[in-house]
Amino acid sequence: MDTQDYEDDSSEPSPSKSRRKGSAHSADIEEIDESCQIMVNNSDNVLRILRNLYHDKEMCDVYLKVGNKEYGAHRLILCATSDVFQAMLMCPKWSEWHESRVELLELPICEGFFNLFLEYLYTGKILITHTNVMPILALADKYIVKGLSRVCLSYMCKHVPHAASHNQLFSWLQYSTACGHTKVMETCQNYIKWNFEAVANTPDFSNFDIDMFTRILWQNDIVVHNEMVTMTFEKMNNFWRHLQTISRERL
Repeated sequence: MDTQDYEDDSSEPSPSKSRRKGSAHSADIEEIDESCQIMVNNSDNVLRILRNLYHDKEMCDVYLKVGNKEYGAHRLILCATSDVFQAMLMCPKWSEWHESRVELLELPICEGFFNLFLEYLYTGKILITHTNVMPILALADKYIVKGLSRVCLSYMCKHVPHAASHNQLFSWLQYSTACGHTKVMETCQNYIKWNFEAVANTPDFSNFDIDMFTRILWQNDIVVHNEMVTMTFEKMNNFWRHLQTISRERL
């Protein structure tokens, strides 16, 4: 019995116990290592610096002429945020790649909002409203600024009734159809079909493309409470098409 007691007292710690002690020690080291780290987030200051670069026009190496206005900019920022600017300013195949002054031909509705678009490239911030979403989207699509395009399209999908009340519904529909922005196009079409009489009484209705109007008119889910409205527009549509046929024959 004495021998057995002695052997028990002098026995080495089991490997499992050693591992447990070692694991605890490793955990302590990991905790110490983690406590010695600090995450630095200086992104707000970086954005402020970029915004100041845009507003103060410091170190500009390219000037963009839009309409009768000229905007100082930086090739690095333009190329980093726009695929089109990257090709235009870095590819020798483009005549603008070595120019310090570049003239951009924009749609008249876009010229007045180009400064907002350009500032977005520097700061990632922009205020979207029903009055500027179309020109901003047109610029974002043209210069392939996909993030901004997504924001504009999302805004349009959510604000179709607002566009209708401000006589912008049909311009939204025509642009989204021409550019293949399917979700906005379908949202506009559904609003027209389900609120047909109200839309037909807006001044914007005169801007409705006749072919697009015809396609919507003959869809089976259009909601019209007064059948006389439908009959009136059908007669107008037939008359309009008759005039188009006569015009083509004379040509």
